[in-house]
Amino acid sequence: MTVVDASVVANALGDDGIDGSVARSTLLKGGDIAAPDLMDPVTVSVLRKRWIVGALSTGRSRAAVDDLGRLPVVRLAATPGLQSFGVRWVRIRTWSAPKS
Repeated sequence: MTVVDASVVANALGDDGIDGSVARSTLLKGGDIAAPDLMDPVTVSVLRKRWIVGALSTGRSRAAVDDLGRLPVVRLAATPGLQSFGVRWVRIRTWSAPKS
């Protein structure tokens, strides 16, 4: 099983350059593909930003979002996975964060 994130999917659907080609080949390799369930809204956000800056036409953006809904990707719930790996959310105050 190949696990992808929104960056791969956004490039596959909305990039006609090298990054898009690599992303599409990853998705087309065959086998099962999975992604966190957050992939859909994050991908739409990336596509929207590309549309706003003029990198995607309105028609291309709509087609990409339509294609997103048809992708044969198993969406996995992100939150339970994070909890099973023992991920802890830590609140960092801006005044106590390390300075770089």
